[in-house]
Amino acid sequence: MISYMYVCPVGTSLLQNFSINMNINPKYSDLSKKYGIYKISEWHKLSLDDPLNIVPDGYICNVVKGHEIFKAIYDFLLDKPREASAEINGIMAIRDCYGHKPTDVEVLLYNTRTCNSRLCSYLIRDYLTNLGYRVETIEIAGMRSVDDLDEGLVEVLDKVVRLIVRKKSEGIKVYVNATPGFKPEAAFFTIASILAGADAIIYIHDAFKQPVLLPVPPITVDTQVINIIDREFEMVKCVDSYYLRKSLGSEELLTRLIDMGVLKASEGKVCLRNWVKMLLDIVRTSR
Repeated sequence: MISYMYVCPVGTSLLQNFSINMNINPKYSDLSKKYGIYKISEWHKLSLDDPLNIVPDGYICNVVKGHEIFKAIYDFLLDKPREASAEINGIMAIRDCYGHKPTDVEVLLYNTRTCNSRLCSYLIRDYLTNLGYRVETIEIAGMRSVDDLDEGLVEVLDKVVRLIVRKKSEGIKVYVNATPGFKPEAAFFTIASILAGADAIIYIHDAFKQPVLLPVPPITVDTQVINIIDREFEMVKCVDSYYLRKSLGSEELLTRLIDMGVLKASEGKVCLRNWVKMLLDIVRTSR
């Protein structure tokens, strides 16, 4: 019976550590020569729009179970799992802190929609599944630019944080591994997870290698401001800044909401960021 869920963003630490090992370990020399054209040692740092990395046609997306490179990375992961992967290290830290049995835990891995992040997610999924964990993988939009940030945050809320709320409503305890992943997205995800009711957040810092239980403060949202935002933006995305200022009753509050990134000023109007309504809906659901 599943009693716990571990939620973990997936970065490319596994590929980075494999690259370092491949460059110094002679057993990988044949692999390196055979696939030299694909620059395996650079896979962990490829941009989202690199041809090797674009879903579904990038070459890395072809590296699946049965592929020689997949097997080599998986064997590397098996040898020293916690050193090889920040995701595994964080997940095992949660297990060590609370003594959960793998059969009692569901792990949610979410990766960006890129070939390198997807490859890491599949490798980690296979490793955890073989240990007895139930594993689900989810993909979210990759953030290629500042303009993509809103879309990515909306997907984090819709696909990941909303699931946390549902699991909590089923009586399942939720633990977040905040170590890996794209840092701006991970920071947002951590805050949203707290609002959604996550039970614990674990982070492992490179400097001291030990897991740290981050505090989960009782974050609340100003219901009066929520009600005003709901009313003013119920049918439209943007409103005149003068009228919103009057509704809020304060120029200072309007400026603060813009500075916080909740609202966006544009040519005399104020627009609601795409992810805000969804986050407010999730917050209400979690209460």
